[in-house]
Amino acid sequence: MTSVSAPVLSPDDFHKFFEAVNPGYVPFAWQQRLVDFIVAHGHWPEQVIAPTGTGKSAVVDVHVFVNALAAIGAAPRVPRRLFTVVNRRALVDNQHDRALKIAELLRAAISGQGPDILVKVAGALASFRTAQANDEAPVPIDVGLLRGGALRDNPTLLDPAACAVVSATPDMWGSRLLFRGYGASWRARPREAAMAAYDSVMVLDESHLNTQLLVTARRIAELAKREADLGVPKLQVVETTATPSTTSEYQVSIEEEDVADDQVLAARLNASKPLTLKPSAHWQAQATGKRSKKQYIEELCDTVLGLLEQTKTLESAKPRTVGCIVNRVNTAVDLASTLQKANAELSIKVLVGRMRPADLVQLRREYPALFTVEGDERIDLLIATQTLEVGIDVDFAAMATELASASALAQRFGRVNRLGQRTSAPITVMVPEENPSKDALPYTLTDVVNGLGWLESLEAAGGALSPSALMAHPAPIASRRRALYQRPEWANVHQWSRTGDALFADDDLSLWLRDDLAPEQAHAGIVVREGLPVDDLEAQSVLQAVPPRAIEEFPAKVQTVRLLLEALMQGKAGDNAVARAFIFRDGTYLLVRPGHATSRIRPGDVLIVDYGAEFTKAQVAVDPVDADSAPRAVTEGMPVLYANADHRHNAASRSSLPDAPRLRRDFLGLDAEAATESWRASAPDRATDTVVLPAASSDDVQAVPWFLVLREDHLPDDAPIRQQWTPSAKPVTLTNHSHDVAERAQRLSAAVGLGAEFEAAVVSAALHHDDGKADLRFQRMLNNGEALEKPLAKSTGMRLKVATSTSPRGGLPVGWRHEQYSVIRAAQQIEDELVLRLIGTSHGHGRRGFPHVGAELLPPGTPEIEARLAEDLFTVGAWDELVERTETEYGHYAVAFLEALVRAADNQVSKEGH
Repeated sequence: MTSVSAPVLSPDDFHKFFEAVNPGYVPFAWQQRLVDFIVAHGHWPEQVIAPTGTGKSAVVDVHVFVNALAAIGAAPRVPRRLFTVVNRRALVDNQHDRALKIAELLRAAISGQGPDILVKVAGALASFRTAQANDEAPVPIDVGLLRGGALRDNPTLLDPAACAVVSATPDMWGSRLLFRGYGASWRARPREAAMAAYDSVMVLDESHLNTQLLVTARRIAELAKREADLGVPKLQVVETTATPSTTSEYQVSIEEEDVADDQVLAARLNASKPLTLKPSAHWQAQATGKRSKKQYIEELCDTVLGLLEQTKTLESAKPRTVGCIVNRVNTAVDLASTLQKANAELSIKVLVGRMRPADLVQLRREYPALFTVEGDERIDLLIATQTLEVGIDVDFAAMATELASASALAQRFGRVNRLGQRTSAPITVMVPEENPSKDALPYTLTDVVNGLGWLESLEAAGGALSPSALMAHPAPIASRRRALYQRPEWANVHQWSRTGDALFADDDLSLWLRDDLAPEQAHAGIVVREGLPVDDLEAQSVLQAVPPRAIEEFPAKVQTVRLLLEALMQGKAGDNAVARAFIFRDGTYLLVRPGHATSRIRPGDVLIVDYGAEFTKAQVAVDPVDADSAPRAVTEGMPVLYANADHRHNAASRSSLPDAPRLRRDFLGLDAEAATESWRASAPDRATDTVVLPAASSDDVQAVPWFLVLREDHLPDDAPIRQQWTPSAKPVTLTNHSHDVAERAQRLSAAVGLGAEFEAAVVSAALHHDDGKADLRFQRMLNNGEALEKPLAKSTGMRLKVATSTSPRGGLPVGWRHEQYSVIRAAQQIEDELVLRLIGTSHGHGRRGFPHVGAELLPPGTPEIEARLAEDLFTVGAWDELVERTETEYGHYAVAFLEALVRAADNQVSKEGH
């Protein structure tokens, strides 16, 4: 680890740091106590007990600051990674945005810009880094986002030594902890598990909403404690809530004197939020019906309009945005439409879980302040579903909400007058005239009845909804959605860690991650694509090259997708709709045209349509008869499609490259590799681009019908193609690459504080992880004419077929893994089983078996000693026994962490081009 020249920091400097990253605010006393607790104990508390609105999101600030203290020796070694987990997938972005803001301030401070305290903290954190930055200023902290519908961004895989903040939903984080990371490649699953279980702290916001995840996480932390001591902190779990079910001696909470001594905190806890209950005769019909009830929507509309007028008369802080939280997506969409018709000048935004993720990203990009306590004066009304209850620091001037469970209502009330700066912020709750008689999904009848009783008791007590009033009259705990919580054991982890096994179906982790085990409602998806070729086969080949992504998919009920398909085939999906669609199912595309046998939409299908189909309302997929708009395609981050403008639907929506027609002629007869080389040679800014071509073209064409251009920065850091390709223009020899990876592995091991025994194993594995690439067949695949004298580690040309083709190249058998052969070569001089294990699993393969037995693996003329080793390890089964022994001796997560260090060292060096 490099030395830090910055002046010494102390825990007392936290208030300076907090003010620097949160201008105009000072930390609350409990936040300073959290810093002091971590410094004094060397670990995080098990609980942070604080009501909504009291700054729990500052755990990000605390994490960054205590790591800076640790970097200069002013605090004990603490976890480098913080995972903030909240049970609202669309709003995990709030913590992500906070972390991004701090990261940008620290990045500027590295260059000397900003307050002195930030310069000190940035310099301290930068000393952790082992990966070289692309520019001169190192990045002090990494920031990542793990949620459905977003590009899964876990930067901790590249530099495990760096301080990092990753925001995640429960399923996304929990699945990674259990070796089954949703959205992660199976090769990366062990590394994802390692990053979650070692050198990490997980803060679960509003933990009472995810009791099962809390049980699972704490049990895994217990199991990890039994593993070998690597010298690195193991998983720490923190629950944050205002209503803990149990208490721990290791906790930080708000104390009475905090309120007495802090006017800002007192204002928040005593914020004025008067309650009004508005009975409706149509409430029960709305709550249990399949469609919105017009009479109820009109009542809700009148309520919202009344609150909008009332906020104009109040002496209150700005902005005056009113919030409206409803229980169902249909209610939100229909309310927005009705309000817009009633007053076309109203600025209304809708935020629901069934929005396309790309539209959520765009909404946050256009109105970033809307999702903060500062607010956005341009927005009069924000209509949302439960997505707005947890994990976002909005500050509404007033709110209308539907009756829900008491715990959900308490969360909703916390989004109003959050800072206590408004003289009054009224809240109206729509309730039934009579007691509910049926479930009001997603809430049970019991929870709704208890919620109504709680509201009536609050009304009788004066109708105050301030945090202090709710602490005096706590919300009844929601009914349990399952009888028992499940505790994972060593045997479960042992099974999950077998990430290399080919499974008929992946594990269902609901038992270990979710409080509600009821079957989820069946959904399908809709994706819009612009510029697809008119020719159906050509369009199909383009889709094969660029399959649907989560960020461009509209979640929808299966029936809604079926109705859209029927409307398209009948010409009733809009004047500009194209009467065709593709059903993406199990990796294949089914074409649907009028007159064709229509394949019935199944749960999990994705319907791909051309631009022009009308199926959205308020940016949500609805039945076509209710739709009022045709959504555009998502183009950001997509490969660019170049095709003949005369042969594309919606061609005017895409700009065309001036020389695309010539290139399409020039590419005829070339493979992707040759086309890529031609493309790169045509302009300096194309040096890292990759060309993707159709699989084949007919003999009578004069040009390829289309081609795609993929930028190199779209490739993940651990993409398989990086194992054979380098961005460097100079050849990368195997000897130089291996020594560079070993040197980086040593730096990484030292940076994380790995024990001497394990550091030696990681460095040795890094030195030999690519030994198998010396195979002459592999060298021929790299077109290395000097294989005997100077074996190469990487090709200097992007050879797309190496990563995608299933055909043999250079005489290698299909699926051949160089690290399997590396084990055989290394075993001739290394007896340490841990080192051999790390070599064989350095790329995520080899966890319970390789694709080839000994005789299939080896080249012709193999020495007898190698043949015997190959037979023993990979035919008789000694390799599987070795894997079992190392996991039993050291632990599943410990071994995965060591593997992650080897892989990170290789990734860093490869990405840097050497």
